[in-house]
Amino acid sequence: MNDTALAALHRARPMLHGIVTAGEALGLGHDTLLHAGPPLARPEAPCAPLAASLELALVHDRGIDAAAANALIIGRGVELAPAQSFGVATPLAHVVSAATPLWRVRSGNDMGYAPLGAVGGPDLRVGKRDPVILERLRDRDLRLRPVLEAALALEGPIDLLEIALGGLAAGDDLHASSVHATGLLAAELHRRLRLCGPALEAQRVWLAESLARTPLFFLTPWMAACRAMAAGMEATGEGTLVTRLAGNGEAVGIALSGNAQTWHCLPATAPVGPRLPGVSVDAPVLGAIGDSGIVDALGFGGMVLHLAGDTRPQLEPFLAPDTPSDLQALLCQSHPALAAIGARSGLDAQQVVSRRLAPAVAISMLDAGGTLGILGRGIFRPPVALFEAALAEPLLAGAPLARILAKG
Repeated sequence: MNDTALAALHRARPMLHGIVTAGEALGLGHDTLLHAGPPLARPEAPCAPLAASLELALVHDRGIDAAAANALIIGRGVELAPAQSFGVATPLAHVVSAATPLWRVRSGNDMGYAPLGAVGGPDLRVGKRDPVILERLRDRDLRLRPVLEAALALEGPIDLLEIALGGLAAGDDLHASSVHATGLLAAELHRRLRLCGPALEAQRVWLAESLARTPLFFLTPWMAACRAMAAGMEATGEGTLVTRLAGNGEAVGIALSGNAQTWHCLPATAPVGPRLPGVSVDAPVLGAIGDSGIVDALGFGGMVLHLAGDTRPQLEPFLAPDTPSDLQALLCQSHPALAAIGARSGLDAQQVVSRRLAPAVAISMLDAGGTLGILGRGIFRPPVALFEAALAEPLLAGAPLARILAKG
């Protein structure tokens, strides 16, 4: 029953076409902000990290102070909506407004978007009220976006699957670690900018230095690529392949290729994993948040740790008693381009349930209090019961999302 959806996945070739604002690409309104995961149960009271990112986004976009930004959130002066309902995959606590620049990725007729992140340090995704993030957002808009657009305009789209394969071969998992893929993307951008000669030399040098300090830079364009590939599977309206696997800090939800507009949700538990140096073991970890689970659902991230020399030693202990190789049984036949490196793709909810084996998502742990940001790398195992619910209730296609959320 997954044949057509798998064929769509096998045809996928995501190409990076450029950068565009959410208002331009999606027609997103001025008063709408997009967040990761399924709909929020109480949009006026989001979890602390998401509230911090919403506040900074509003301060950056509107030039208002923090008090005015919080008044808009609490008073429902802005609408909060799931990013994936608009074809956007947003990482961790990052939020998207009409002014947010997005990576624009096309695979055939299917589109995917993800926010252009800041460089050189934490940005909105980390979910904390750090005024330095506002400076990085200004640099993103005024320095990073123009130089990237100049590079992308020179020779047409960039093949993201080719870069991803290079990253995997070098030890990335493409979620918790993308340092090698980031290096390959940076090299291609630098090659293009050199063609401009002295005119863009200062910008090229700045970009090189900035990307060297941003090892996860490839993650967000790759999330856009995965969103585009998932869109192709969803367009078939067939099967039990997972095309959405995401959390909002309070609930975690999935959707299947045969009914992609229906979220099936349960309360979000926290990822577990090693903490960053100096981070207290007592700092509480937020429940899973972010749309980046789409990376793992397609067979990367936590599902490909057997190939990930960079992250396997740190994360494998948190899979126990399962092993990275066990997880491959949950995936269908791979995209043909992945066969040579021994990777499979396409998470099948039927296999999760029949094997009673939860998939693995390699996702960062965020401070639940919204003050410390990222606490470390983690592994999140969405419960098998979540996949059972998705398979058991195909008639919920037209049901209100509130009803589905209430099941959690």
